[in-house]
Amino acid sequence: MLNDDELKNAANASESSDSENVSNATGEALEKCKTERAEYLAGWQRAQADYANLERESARERDAEAERARIKIFRQIAEVLDGFERAFSDKESWNSAPESWRSGMTGIYEKTRAIFREHGVEEISPAKGDAFDPTLHDSMMIENTADQAKDGLISETMQKGYRINGRVVRPASVKIFSHTPESPSSP
Repeated sequence: MLNDDELKNAANASESSDSENVSNATGEALEKCKTERAEYLAGWQRAQADYANLERESARERDAEAERARIKIFRQIAEVLDGFERAFSDKESWNSAPESWRSGMTGIYEKTRAIFREHGVEEISPAKGDAFDPTLHDSMMIENTADQAKDGLISETMQKGYRINGRVVRPASVKIFSHTPESPSSP
């Protein structure tokens, strides 16, 4: 049989074993909670970053769409300016129109050009003899010339081009010189 001291020691051992088990179980649960918390935090942070990226991408897409719409509108208005310029170049018809009408048309044309400038639209209007630049000009016709020095130079601007903030939105339509050697004389 066990004496009183042995019984107390056995009871204390059992209690310390139980408290160690409880302590171990509590520690494991705490570690599991910490791990879950870290996983949830990381997931939340990823979601926040994804949302911020989505916001930035959406803003870029909105800006790009707005720029495409802006360019489309300017191209359409440029066609109206082209019509004014064709009217101005028909000297006989232009001069036969009443002065008040011509003054009004010129005013509308100049106001439209001013609006273009306010919005960063620049004309591309090369002069005769300027070098052809395929990034700014679209060659519509070729004019043969015997003068080799004129080869590749612009002989006429057929339609102005435009650029917005340095980006070409419509190249100028031009006619360029092309050197064609004269045929040798027959003996």
